This record gives sequence, C-alpha cells and structure tokens, in this order.
Amino acid sequence: MSLRKNLALGSSTVLLTAVLSGCVSLDERSTDTSTENVTTVTATLTSTAAAEPTTRTTVQSATEASTTAPVQCNLDPRTSDFGPYLAQSRTPVGELAGSADSVVQVPDWFYHFQMGDNGYDSCSKLSYVVLNGSNGDAERSTGTGAAIADVVVLFIDGHMVARPAPFEMKTVESVTRVSDSEIQVVYGHAGRSTAEGVTDYFTFNFFVDNGVLSGRGDLPEHIDTHMRLYLL
Repeated sequence: MSLRKNLALGSSTVLLTAVLSGCVSLDERSTDTSTENVTTVTATLTSTAAAEPTTRTTVQSATEASTTAPVQCNLDPRTSDFGPYLAQSRTPVGELAGSADSVVQVPDWFYHFQMGDNGYDSCSKLSYVVLNGSNGDAERSTGTGAAIADVVVLFIDGHMVARPAPFEMKTVESVTRVSDSEIQVVYGHAGRSTAEGVTDYFTFNFFVDNGVLSGRGDLPEHIDTHMRLYLL
C-alpha cells in the first residue's frame, strides 16, 4: 500500500530530488519492506558561479588532452557560493513553513559554526562540508547543550544546495564517500532528554543520478521540526 503525505507533517525516511535547472523534489520511502511511505515536495535549488583556483587536475585520455586543456578542480569551499557564510562563521536560521521549499527565517536567530569535515570538490558531481556549531543570537551562541547541532551542506558540481535547506542534527557521526556522485551520512540524534545526549543513529545516502540529486535512508520522525540553515 502506498501512502502520500506532505514532508512538513514528519517522516522517517526521505528521498530528495534536486534538478540542476533549479528544481528539487523530495520523496520519502520507508526501508520497511511491509509498507512504503512516499512524500513528494517541490523546492528550488539556488546556486551561483564561484572562482575555482587550481588545486586538483582531473585525468584525461590522450585524445582529450590533444584538443582540450585539463579540467582545473577546486577543493576550497571558501570560493564557492557558500564562501560568504564561511567567512562570517554563521548563517541565518530558518524553519519549514509547510514544505521543503518554504523555509522562513527565524528573526534574530543564527547558527554559529566552524567547519569540520571538508569534502568539497568542484569537480565532483556531489560534494559536501560538515559544520559543527550551535544556535544563538547575532553575536554568539546561547551556550546551552540544546543549541548544539551539526549540519551537512551539499554541493552539486561545486554549487551550494540551498533548497531543500540543510537541516540541523545533534551530530554528524561520519560521512563516507561511496562514489563521485554519492555519499553516506551517519547522523546522531538526541531522541530523549538533552542530558542524555545522542541516543539514536540514522543512516542516510545522498546521490546524483542523471543530473538529479536524490537521497534515501532513515531520518528522525520529527525531522521537519528541526531548524534549517536559511541560505537564500
């Protein structure tokens, strides 16, 4: 039996679809083989071109090299369209307003962060950075345990994915590159009291297939109530 519902109502498994022309759709599929929950949401992917200094050179065949200059790759996310946020070490914070593409900014609320794992690569179909930080006002984080969160920011061909907006989780335990177009993220979730810390773990894969960004796996039931980075 198939059940179709709005993502904003909460989900346990999610399928994201982002088209490079500017559209992102989000499907939710349960890993439970007895039932299948599917959610579809349309959202906007925003990106801008960024300078790409030479940091890596892709390998080309002899035929390609004779007619085409080597492709220059950039591993520095500071030169991407996420660069201005990295320079400030903070982003505005938002929350969902009914769908994945309708994030609204929370007034005077910011996510203060430092960059953790840097998996950015302008030549990869899918790349990422992991942020470690906490929420607070414009000047500083609140300093409470409940405010602490990690975030994975995704990039398609080196351009930031702003819609659907990156969501906060208690921790990002690990990110494993499966291929040039796929990563696997293990999230830690505080499912009970803040004092107990991380109590649950969720595995989610993001991948690009035929120019489309998708995802599959498990996320907390109330993921739609988690704060988002407002990158618009």
